[in-house]
Amino acid sequence: MKEKSTIFTSFVILVLALAWVSHAAANTSANEPVFTDAHDIVNSIIAGWNLGNTLDAHPHGFTEGTVSPEDWTPDIQETFWGNPITTRENILAIRDAGFNAIRIPITFYTMIDDDFNIRPEWMSRIVEVVDDAYEAGMVVIINTHHDERWIGLGLTDEEGNLVPQYANDPHRATLVTVDDSISFITAIWTQLSETFAHYGQRLIFEGLNEPRTIHSPGEWGGGTAVERENLNLLNQLFVDTVREHGDGYNSNRFLMVPTYAAAVGVAAFDGWVMPTDPAGPDHIIVSLHAYTPWRFALDASTDEFYEWSIFGTGDQDGPDPIRWALNLSRDTFPDYPIIIGEMAALNRDNLDSRVAWLTYYNTLANELEMRIFWWDNGQFDIQQVNGPDQFAIFDRRTNTFPFPELVYVMTGYLPTQPGPVFPSLPPIPPLPSIPALPSLPGVPPIPPLPGLPPMPTLPRFN
Repeated sequence: MKEKSTIFTSFVILVLALAWVSHAAANTSANEPVFTDAHDIVNSIIAGWNLGNTLDAHPHGFTEGTVSPEDWTPDIQETFWGNPITTRENILAIRDAGFNAIRIPITFYTMIDDDFNIRPEWMSRIVEVVDDAYEAGMVVIINTHHDERWIGLGLTDEEGNLVPQYANDPHRATLVTVDDSISFITAIWTQLSETFAHYGQRLIFEGLNEPRTIHSPGEWGGGTAVERENLNLLNQLFVDTVREHGDGYNSNRFLMVPTYAAAVGVAAFDGWVMPTDPAGPDHIIVSLHAYTPWRFALDASTDEFYEWSIFGTGDQDGPDPIRWALNLSRDTFPDYPIIIGEMAALNRDNLDSRVAWLTYYNTLANELEMRIFWWDNGQFDIQQVNGPDQFAIFDRRTNTFPFPELVYVMTGYLPTQPGPVFPSLPPIPPLPSIPALPSLPGVPPIPPLPGLPPMPTLPRFN
């Protein structure tokens, strides 16, 4: 009986695998637009949105009180951090609000076997979500996200011992070598490259998300020279892996590569090397994240910094941190397109400040030929699951936008909401009537010229 059960299970897995490969292969892009280079596709983006805390949700290392690994399913992962199952209607609502690009973060460590093979049912679900966005005509970015279980940059302590990821969390601390990272990246991106080979250039691959040593002293300060050197190696490996599976569009697919922690900073940029790309240097996009100023935008531990103004002069309430971060990025990478794949500001019941902040941020980014993607984790007051980070601007349960003013800043489109969006304003009063101009005094007519005597007859000459 056990042998029959095993055969049946293998058959089901094979059927699922063939189904998602067939579905993905069917999405060949015969009539796709052709982008000449990475600048071209980045400039085509109007506004970007993240499907956050969804396909990237995970159980924090299967700590006590969570679902056991053997019971983990795609539905559990997608909803584990409080968001509903993503629907085609969600994607179309985002598209119809003016977002023409979507970033889909994906976590894999929960959905692979010991040889890093992605479970067929997980790959099938990834294909479904990507298809919904791709078929909606959007630019789509997929990446590996929260996979620190297998991504490490080789940080060592003073005695030369490898520093674990999550060193201060006994439930999650894991030693990860650079060799582990090489094995994981090679396997995962080989499978993704093969699955999505025939999707056109509107599908962008992003190799890593915020690569860093978590809980290390330099986690958000740029790491160490050795870590940055190892990141260069992993970024190169990602590019090589995709190009080596160059069937379809992979030989010239646009690829995103991050700095250390995808951070903006002098240290994070120090020693960073653009990968060598067989497709040429014009097919690489620099991937950065910038929640800045961080106390206003990101620090959920306090509500002290809830005001922002274009006239602010401090390091948390005005434009200086944004100007510094974006200008440093452009000055450091003058020849490369830049996507700020994550940015947002927490909801602290401070909509006016958020609108002013986003207006400045988005305007400057566009002037510097960068594009921004709002980090939407689906978190509102009524559905807090994964911490107090309320970044949501789209309600996936109702397909509505609770903060349409923020959407308008990014897309130029104001989503309609039930009831009035803005308070009623009195009508503009008519302009006062302008009195008629006074008549000029009459002027007597000009008298005719006096009559002149006729000209004498001139003699004729024969």
